[in-house]
Amino acid sequence: MSTMSDSPLTSRRGFLRTAAVLVPASALAGCEGGKQPSSETAAAGSAASAPNARPEAHQAVAYKPRFFDAREWAFVEAATDRLIPADAEGPGALQAGVPEFIDRQMDTPYAHGALWYMQGPFQQ
Repeated sequence: MSTMSDSPLTSRRGFLRTAAVLVPASALAGCEGGKQPSSETAAAGSAASAPNARPEAHQAVAYKPRFFDAREWAFVEAATDRLIPADAEGPGALQAGVPEFIDRQMDTPYAHGALWYMQGPFQQ
């Protein structure tokens, strides 16, 4: 007999583990317009995702935000670190690149509102 506490989705960490399987699969499906990755790209991707890969190799160059200013960037980093801290079970938001992901998503036409319909008629 299983209870609700046995479900992997009851904790934030369990939900993130489950989502971590789905997100890369969906991202790869839409990656590069459906083109197959080259052998160099595949080798680099497999080396980067290896469990024993050194984290300092990924963070050799500091990311410079394109959407947020310095104060907003500091807040995004602090907020994501507070929401998803690193612990014994895995990396936190900063190590996983969550602030960079948010900045890149906010620097799209959709996030800037370029796709919003802003023509009348407007009702008073």
